[in-house]
Amino acid sequence: MNVRCLLIIPLLAIACNHERTDVAVGPPLTIAPPAASASSVPTAPAVAAPTEAPPSFDDRAPPVKAQFVHLSAQPFAIEHVACEERIVAIAKGTANVAGETLAAGDVLITQGKGSYALTGAGLAVVAMARGVNCEPPIPAMTKKVVRGAAAPELTWSEGKMHAHLDVEAAVSPFAYVGRLEGDAPVAEHQHDGVWEVLAAVEGEGTFSLGGKPYWLKNEQIVVVPPGVKHAFSPAPGSHLRAVQLYSPPGPEQRFRVMAGGGAK
Repeated sequence: MNVRCLLIIPLLAIACNHERTDVAVGPPLTIAPPAASASSVPTAPAVAAPTEAPPSFDDRAPPVKAQFVHLSAQPFAIEHVACEERIVAIAKGTANVAGETLAAGDVLITQGKGSYALTGAGLAVVAMARGVNCEPPIPAMTKKVVRGAAAPELTWSEGKMHAHLDVEAAVSPFAYVGRLEGDAPVAEHQHDGVWEVLAAVEGEGTFSLGGKPYWLKNEQIVVVPPGVKHAFSPAPGSHLRAVQLYSPPGPEQRFRVMAGGGAK
């Protein structure tokens, strides 16, 4: 196991949890650099990239926590010890878990009392989302499997950004789970009342959190508390591929707005 952590329409405004952005240029939340000739671009001094990894905010007890798990024949044990939701999202390869065979893009959601082992070959994001308080007896474990092929691809920012909304509130009321991919910068914005966890499977760049730049790289996790402004600027030639979680669900609906309600 290798774990590295770091952290328009009125009806749509409600679905997006009152998200705010201070950037008005280009499509919402993403900005493509303007076209310019080489002669018109001033020469700027080189600026060293940040080296510090984003904080995990464990001291604030986020309602959703995630880690990367390298899949192998050695079982990774998952046990439910309270009224919580366990999430297994396959980022690469295949996995065998709780009697199911999962491929890249598939997600397993379990609740209730129980345990199981995760094996396979590839990479997974394993998360725990806090549910509602409950009194004994805790019900027996239930499971739901969401296949990655079921979620249509949403595309925006002139085809530079893509998302699959895999697990939404109807399936998981505690946490949204989806896939985010692309090479466009993400403008500064915030999610009021919502925690975000971004697990970067691949890609590097500067992740700004509360106005401070951090360096995001492969297999690092960013935790963003509610109301904290954040942005991302990919390194030159870098392509971000990530598993994204929101607790509670809501901000992912902006991807439908940016894609114009369409999918391919």
